Amino acid sequence: MSPIQTADDPGWVDEYQAMLDAYREAGGNPTMLSAPNVAALVVSSNRVLARSEVPGVRLQVQERPTGIVAEIRVDPGARRDEPVHLCFGMLQAEGIQEIESSFEIGAGADVRFITHCTFPRATRLRHAMDPDIHIASDPSMEYTEGHYHGQQGGIEVVPRARIVVDDGARFLSTFSLARGRVGRLEIDYDIVVGRSGLAELTTKAFGRADDRVQVHEVLHLDGEGARGIMKTRIAVRDDASSEVSTTAEGTPPSLEGTWTARRSCAAEPPPRTRRTSSSATTKPTSRTRQPSEPWIARSSRRSWPAASARTRPST
Repeated sequence: MSPIQTADDPGWVDEYQAMLDAYREAGGNPTMLSAPNVAALVVSSNRVLARSEVPGVRLQVQERPTGIVAEIRVDPGARRDEPVHLCFGMLQAEGIQEIESSFEIGAGADVRFITHCTFPRATRLRHAMDPDIHIASDPSMEYTEGHYHGQQGGIEVVPRARIVVDDGARFLSTFSLARGRVGRLEIDYDIVVGRSGLAELTTKAFGRADDRVQVHEVLHLDGEGARGIMKTRIAVRDDASSEVSTTAEGTPPSLEGTWTARRSCAAEPPPRTRRTSSSATTKPTSRTRQPSEPWIARSSRRSWPAASARTRPST
């Protein structure tokens, strides 16, 4: 199915081409956005430039003054070989883009999403994503999101996701921000995993200059055999800083939770000087508890400046 072009003014072609170029800068393949067997959505600021659907995948979008509202539905039992491609971005240097979305993944479905968010000229810009994701029993959903922000650092990115993984379902998520400056990043995820379900979240970001990275994730293991993995890899240099807070909790027995916070803080070293780095890993304690006793494990909440802002202890 060919993309549905919703903009009818003469500037649509130029804006669409500019978004494709920015999509390529973010690591995407622009040809996939117009492939006949691929579901895709392209949004510039609050304008839907292109939309295409395939059997089993429905995309309903409404434009708002500062963004869009999207309803994404995957039919029960639908299985797609090609991922759904989403492209969100702004070509302006200043402004607000708010993406409010809901994902409903039907029972037994198997689907992948590849999202690229691109803001190549951002100097004073806010990008907010507020997805609600529901994955019904026994399906699998994989969501990969990559960002490109240019080199100015004048952007604030605020993803706040609420995710429900039903019994036996799988949710795999990867967030990556390594191209261009981070600016300000504030991730807030809340995930509920049902019986025998699995949630695996990976977050990667590289901050430099005065970038600020904050990651807050809460994982609720809400059934026997529920499993969760949270992996956060943040590297900062110069005057950048990062703060990571992860929590896993549950009540019934036979829960499995693993979370890893890894950070690397380093300034540009002089020749023959070793780069400073460290890592921290926390795992649940193995004490005995009563069946009704809540199981809560938290990693340490820390704020790490770059190595150039720290003083090496004397030996």
